Amino acid sequence: MLRKSLLFLCAYQGGRSMVAHACAERAGADLTIRGACFEPGAVNPYAIEVLHEWGLAPPSSPIESLFELIGRNERFDMVVVLCEEGREFCELIRRHAGLICRNPDSLQTLSVPAFGTLEGSPESQRADARRIRDQINEGVIALLQRHSFDRAKRAVAPTTT
Repeated sequence: MLRKSLLFLCAYQGGRSMVAHACAERAGADLTIRGACFEPGAVNPYAIEVLHEWGLAPPSSPIESLFELIGRNERFDMVVVLCEEGREFCELIRRHAGLICRNPDSLQTLSVPAFGTLEGSPESQRADARRIRDQINEGVIALLQRHSFDRAKRAVAPTTT
């Protein structure tokens, strides 16, 4: 039997997709997981830093362009759009994501801010990056459990100080 596939999709450089991918792997998701975004680019270093705080590394597979996936006619069992409702072009992302999601009912949205919106001092940006990471982790765990995709013995994230 083929493993089910899950795509995390965000708007910009791919930081949220990368963090969601790492959190899903850490939770023991029995899936083929990929990440994509509209505009692949350099991921905010705080997104990588807050993964390292949990002993996680960014996924080895690169964040891909959504349009490359569409061009290759790839399809996924579930697509999770990570965008901040009201601030980004979430509806446009969802419409394009529908082109690569096998089942329209399996197109999900997690509303989280982008790592690229971090402002203030380095300490403030780190704190905000941790909040984004934690929000993504909680959303990913809930989604995996809701859709019975987890083997989640490791669903609770380590506490950071």
